[in-house]
Amino acid sequence: MPHSDRRGHRRGQKRTRADVIYVQDSDEEQLEEASWSDVTLRSRLIAALDPHLPLNPSAWTKINRWWAKGAPRLLLQALVLHMLLVPLEPDQWDVVEYFAGLAQLTQGFQFYGYRGYAYERENRQDVNNFTGAAGFVTAIGLAFQMDTRAAIASLACVCSSWIWVSRSSTGRSVAYPLGRDDRAGVSTGNWQVARAVMIMDFLMVRGLDWLLEQPMSSCLKTHPLFQWLLRKWAGKIFAFTFNMHLFGVPTEKPTTVYTTCEWIAELMRHAYSRRAPDGHHCLVTKVWNPLKGVSGGWDVTGIPHALKNSQTYPCGYGRGVASLFRQHGACSSLDEIHNVAVEPIVTLAEVLAWREHDDLWDGAGMSPVLQLPQDALRV
Repeated sequence: MPHSDRRGHRRGQKRTRADVIYVQDSDEEQLEEASWSDVTLRSRLIAALDPHLPLNPSAWTKINRWWAKGAPRLLLQALVLHMLLVPLEPDQWDVVEYFAGLAQLTQGFQFYGYRGYAYERENRQDVNNFTGAAGFVTAIGLAFQMDTRAAIASLACVCSSWIWVSRSSTGRSVAYPLGRDDRAGVSTGNWQVARAVMIMDFLMVRGLDWLLEQPMSSCLKTHPLFQWLLRKWAGKIFAFTFNMHLFGVPTEKPTTVYTTCEWIAELMRHAYSRRAPDGHHCLVTKVWNPLKGVSGGWDVTGIPHALKNSQTYPCGYGRGVASLFRQHGACSSLDEIHNVAVEPIVTLAEVLAWREHDDLWDGAGMSPVLQLPQDALRV
C-alpha cells in the first residue's frame, strides 16, 4: 500500500512550487527557488497558508479588503509580520482603552458585560508601551482583534506635551504644532499622535468607532497627521466639548472628545444632577519659600499624586459612554465603509515586500516596529 506522509503527499509524487514553500522540511535551496511573485500562487495562497502558518484564510481575506480600502499599509505590514509569529483570534474585544490609566472606561463597559482590554504602560511596560516597538505591535494586534460587528477604541495621548501650560518648553503652537522635536518629550508626543492617527484610520477603514480625549486647551488637533485624518474622513469625525466635573472630577477640567460616534452629544444625559465638590484645595499645597521677595513668601505647588489622579476618567464618564454605546451600537455613518465589497488584489509576498513611497508616516517611527518581527522570523 502506498505510504502517505503527514501532509498528504504520496511518496514519489512531484510537489508543486506552492507545496514547496509551505513544507516545513524543504531545504533552503528549494525555498530560494520558489518565486513569491509568481501569479500562479495567487489562487493557491489562501489554501496553502492554513494550517502551516498562523495567518488563516479568513484573516487574509480581511487584510486584502483593508489594503484595497486604503488602510495604512505600514500598519498592515506590521500586522502580517506579527501574525506570522503569533496567531491572533479575531472578535475578542468590544472595547480597547489605549492609555487606560485606572481603566475607568473599560470598567464602565465591563459593568454592562462587554469584553474590554485596558492598554496601560504602568501595567505592563514591555508590551503596553505605545511608543515602543513591541508595545505598538501589541496595539496593532488589539485593533485587529476588535469585534467586527460593533466595537470602540478609546485613545488619550499624553496631554502634558500639548496643553498651553507647557508650550514654553515644548515650543508648540498652532503655526508649528510639532514644536521642538529635538527634545525627547516632544518627539515622544509626536510619535504618540502619529501612531494614534494610524490606529484611528485603520479602525475607520474597518467601520469601527473610536474616541480621542484631550483637554480643551490641547493643540493636538493641529498635528499635521490629525488634520490629514480630518480631511480624509470629512463629515465622519465629530467634536464635543464639556466639563468633566459633571461626571465626578473634583475640578472643572474642560475636555474635548473627538470621535466617530454621532451620539457623543447625548453624553450629557448621563451627567450628574449636581457638580462634583470643588477639589482644587486637594490638588495644591502651600510651601514656604524663604527666597521669595524680601522676607520670604508662600509658593503654591501641585501635589504630584493628586494631580495624577485628577487626570483619570471619573466613573460617571465610563458608565455614560458605555451606556450610549449599548444603546446605539456601531456608528451608522461608517456602515457604508464597512459594507464595501472588495476583491482580493494582493499576495502575501507583495505585502511583505511593500515599501512606503511617501513621507506621510515618517513621524510614526515605524522602522523599529517592522524590524522587530522581521528579526524574530529570522531566528
